Amino acid sequence: MPKPTLPKLRFAVGDRVLCNCADKGWLSGTIEELFVKNPKGEIYAAYKIKLDANKTGIPSCTAPSDKDNVIRKEADGPPPAPEGSTAVVVPPKIETLEEKKIRKLKYKKAGRQ
Repeated sequence: MPKPTLPKLRFAVGDRVLCNCADKGWLSGTIEELFVKNPKGEIYAAYKIKLDANKTGIPSCTAPSDKDNVIRKEADGPPPAPEGSTAVVVPPKIETLEEKKIRKLKYKKAGRQ
């Protein structure tokens, strides 16, 4: 059986990017790895980004997909606010693995699966 071909990614290792870190906002960093794999060897993210020093203290993050609302060229800056709005664009909150585990436990205890 032939190996499936991987999609072409827009960025290469060493490229400077902005990564959408949900409630932390858009953070600057450098692409460290492409097609990030979990311990089972399955690809779970398009990129691993080493973040610049920032107030959050987060050293790195992953970009699950190669889309402009997830990862952008640093030179392009964050996406603009919607036309006519003075508000800052806040990305939707992404559920952490810990939050997902807690939610599943609550459903299980409530008899829902």
